[in-house]
Amino acid sequence: MLWYARGVQALKARPFPDVTSWRYLAAIHGIEEQIWREFGWLKPAEHLPQTPEFKNQDQGQCQHHGWYFVPWHRGYLAAFEAIVRAAIEKLPGAPADWALPYWDYNSKAVANPRALPEAFAKNVWPDGGDNPLFDKRRYGAVTAWRSSGHRTSIPRPR
Repeated sequence: MLWYARGVQALKARPFPDVTSWRYLAAIHGIEEQIWREFGWLKPAEHLPQTPEFKNQDQGQCQHHGWYFVPWHRGYLAAFEAIVRAAIEKLPGAPADWALPYWDYNSKAVANPRALPEAFAKNVWPDGGDNPLFDKRRYGAVTAWRSSGHRTSIPRPR
């Protein structure tokens, strides 16, 4: 998980218009400009990429409402993994065989396999550095869903 976090950190450091940046990849999955601005993911003076590729084919492509859900996400994750791996390979001491961690929702070896792994719930690493996997808004939303009676399959880690 540490190398994944380092790869994420490298992607987050890239400018939005870079097609291998964290935010560009997130925008391919889905983007609501107003929400991104409210959360600070898009700075006040910053604009969405204006390239024809972004505007006409890349942004908001996630397939959540049809039969194409599984194949679209499989392709998206394969491309995402390749981009993260390329970022990791540039780091000193990087493993040559890094692969995206597998999250087994049905694991019997984990107390709550549907909860986000603990690595996503801590704002600092054991060495004291900032955790690029942590996002405080992630847990605020889950708490709000529970209190309003809506259900989610992503329980808050304990």
